[in-house]
Amino acid sequence: MTCIIGVERDGIACICGDSLALSGWTKTEDNDKVFNVDINGVTIHIGFSTSFRMGQILQYHLPNCLMLLNKPVPTVKYMVSEFVPTVQELFKARGFGKRDGLEHEGGQFLVAIGGKLFSVESNYYVHVSPSGVYTLGSGREYAMGAVTALLDSGMKVEEAIVGAMAITAKHCASVSLPCKTVISRAVDHNP
Repeated sequence: MTCIIGVERDGIACICGDSLALSGWTKTEDNDKVFNVDINGVTIHIGFSTSFRMGQILQYHLPNCLMLLNKPVPTVKYMVSEFVPTVQELFKARGFGKRDGLEHEGGQFLVAIGGKLFSVESNYYVHVSPSGVYTLGSGREYAMGAVTALLDSGMKVEEAIVGAMAITAKHCASVSLPCKTVISRAVDHNP
């Protein structure tokens, strides 16, 4: 069970993830659902839901695969044409995902590059939210309401996502503190 909150505003993309993992009735905490990977001199921030196995594949195998591609740039075109196909092949090679009809399914995760934020859905669709607010996992509804209210009150992005995670953890049994936050700032890229 998970809650991942992402917000993109004013050249900043923040991702925050809770720390709870459940296995039946047993819970463990201090699980990194948010991390950084360095690829060709660019830091990519990822926050995932769905599967810890998927998160491990992204964290430990993605840098080696993407090193062969062009320098990551914060555009939908890059995400759709280079990033996602690489992730699909990586998941297949590492035995993650399932075949549903004609499509291979993965999991949901957020990607922040150069101050831009993208959601990769389980069918590998790259989503860009018009509001700049994203939530994933079992606590997503609580988190969406909390982060939207805090942002609308004028709170800074970094404070709003941490505050929203605290509110979500208070009301959703499958979300727990502490949380981890990563921040991506706009940098010069030539798409």
